[in-house]
Amino acid sequence: MIRSAVSRDAQAIGDLKVRAWREAYDGFMSREYLRGPDPVKEADEWAEYLAELRDEHRLWISQEAMP
Repeated sequence: MIRSAVSRDAQAIGDLKVRAWREAYDGFMSREYLRGPDPVKEADEWAEYLAELRDEHRLWISQEAMP
């Protein structure tokens, strides 16, 4: 199912962003530097962003349908 992202999705988005960033830049940046991004801070920023996002500028996410 594809749906609009909402504030309750912020933690998952923040976690995904940090994991993807660390994976993408591994080998290009130091591991110490890559440990810097904080998933909790990212989640807080995403929650704020999603709360303020106008309907015509939606962020879409994919969610598995529940059985």
